[in-house]
Amino acid sequence: MFPTPNWINRYLELLNQDEELKLYGKHFDLLYAIESDGNKYIIDVKGGIFVLNNDPSILPKLTLRTSSNHWENFAHSKLIPTYTDLFGATAYGNLEIIGDAQNIWSNIRGLWRSIEIMRKVGTA
Repeated sequence: MFPTPNWINRYLELLNQDEELKLYGKHFDLLYAIESDGNKYIIDVKGGIFVLNNDPSILPKLTLRTSSNHWENFAHSKLIPTYTDLFGATAYGNLEIIGDAQNIWSNIRGLWRSIEIMRKVGTA
């Protein structure tokens, strides 16, 4: 089942090391979830620092939900059509973005970059 806990940990590590996110990350504050096939990982971003939140009672402000297979397509090191960005993924790749539109648009740069960083982690 993708993403795995090990994959998520590596993903968070790369998010926190990313120079581009550091530039505008101080304004990136969001509690969001990555969800697939019943698995949910809640990521808490404060001042551009990404940490996993394991409290099941927490409700994320935003959820990115798709199947395990689709998450793998996002994370594939080779660009796959319709899995290159948030717009293509929501239009063609079955990605659901659930939450308040204000949370989406006020954090779009960070969300966009976080999707790009998935490819650095890969699918292994």
